[in-house]
Amino acid sequence: MDEGEAALAYPRRRLSRGLLRGVGRMLVPLLTRTQITGMEHFPASGPLIIVGNHIATMEVVLMVVYAPWQLEMLGAGDIAAPPPMDAISRLYGFIPVNRGNLDRAALTKALSVLQQGGILGLFPEGGIWDPGAMEAKRGVAWLSYQSRAPILPIGFGSPDGALRDTLRLKRPALSMTVGKLIPPVDLPKGSPRHEALQRAAVDILDAVDRLIPEPFRQQRMAIADERFELGLRVLDGAGQPLTIPPSLAIVHSDGLCKVFYRPAILRIFAKDLHLPVAALQHLDQDPSPEALVSALSPVLQYITDQNPGFFPYRFGTASGLSMEAGLRELHALALWARDAGHRLQIRPTRRYRREGQEEEIVELMPEKAHVW
Repeated sequence: MDEGEAALAYPRRRLSRGLLRGVGRMLVPLLTRTQITGMEHFPASGPLIIVGNHIATMEVVLMVVYAPWQLEMLGAGDIAAPPPMDAISRLYGFIPVNRGNLDRAALTKALSVLQQGGILGLFPEGGIWDPGAMEAKRGVAWLSYQSRAPILPIGFGSPDGALRDTLRLKRPALSMTVGKLIPPVDLPKGSPRHEALQRAAVDILDAVDRLIPEPFRQQRMAIADERFELGLRVLDGAGQPLTIPPSLAIVHSDGLCKVFYRPAILRIFAKDLHLPVAALQHLDQDPSPEALVSALSPVLQYITDQNPGFFPYRFGTASGLSMEAGLRELHALALWARDAGHRLQIRPTRRYRREGQEEEIVELMPEKAHVW
């Protein structure tokens, strides 16, 4: 593809990106204890798709800083990164992806980079909101198939809070393991395209998983037999329990509980979107119905008006729609309780096992639950 016809010229921002990469190569060894292996697996040139696991910000830093060439990165366009990474990412520049919607413009730009022989960096899970249950997105397989670009898997070891510890000069231990090159994706004849792309995406993510060092791999162990129970009581002004009207019953209780037990989602609403959701993050304090309404209303407005695919993109269509429906049901119940002068007590319980282990883990309150 001629650069003049490309949806996005590659390479670009050479000066700013070169400066950031140079500064990064000086600071990362000073501020972290980073071990890098497998650099010999980088090919001589592109086109190339570099993929890695993603549970924190430092994986992005390591990928950009230590790749042999300037990377064109795919990143979240619907939610800003936390400071100071937001300012740095804007200076570096990336292809923003409107997650939750079919972003054809982002895919076109990414494909054009590869068709120009460029190097594309991305994280095939699409986010960090559900470690242990994340699914590979088909985009990486589609890009490889369309461009005939091979894939280079990287396994990162990055503890929770690594960026924070780096900025506080605590020198966290990080690792970056580069794997062997994966040939471009081919789709078997006669196989449904959708299913073939998904299988290829899963294989790519499996190759990444095998490169993740222990104990970081434990953070990604799949969860099994996850179940939820919603304890819900309505109390009158004297503290006596009341019967919930059938029209206000929480039908999607599993979806609602899942929202509460995915703290990264509530942090997105609170820190990235600046929505007043503290009441949803502190159910142990028995927030008033008024506080619940004030927390739920802006969330529902956001997913209705701005990002209808927010939950389905992250958790699949069925689960995502159930989570949204549960929030709407709780909103209706809280409105009724507020207007009637009643109180609500919400006690969600989560039960699950880690794959390959028999012990059942029981979490009684999201505020004290294990953070994945």
